Amino acid sequence: TSNTLVIMAAGGEPDSAYPLGKCQGNCNSHSDCNAGLECFFRSGSEQVPGCIGTPPNRVDYCYDPADDGCTDYPEEWHDSDGSEFDCAWYGNDSNCEYYGDSFENEGFTANEACCVCGGGSTQS
Repeated sequence: TSNTLVIMAAGGEPDSAYPLGKCQGNCNSHSDCNAGLECFFRSGSEQVPGCIGTPPNRVDYCYDPADDGCTDYPEEWHDSDGSEFDCAWYGNDSNCEYYGDSFENEGFTANEACCVCGGGSTQS
């Protein structure tokens, strides 16, 4: 699923947009969100944990309260050897340790782009 903030609905409309997924808004209650997600109620310009983007003030989004706030960045990053060598691949065995600084793509190595390797983006 994407971690980029997007407004899918407002004021309960369209009904087909509910329940909302992670980083989707505009929610008014926890029940507006998919199971396991909660509505992150914003009173101003707070960042939404685990999501990427600059949300409009006071728009509420669904988020995963268990998320540590880290998002792989760039989103859907993979190394220069191909798409099968993505952040999930680096999370196996000791791939971050052995190869994490070796194969750059989009200006980032796995150790810079992947949360599992200690990289990624956190917004507080």
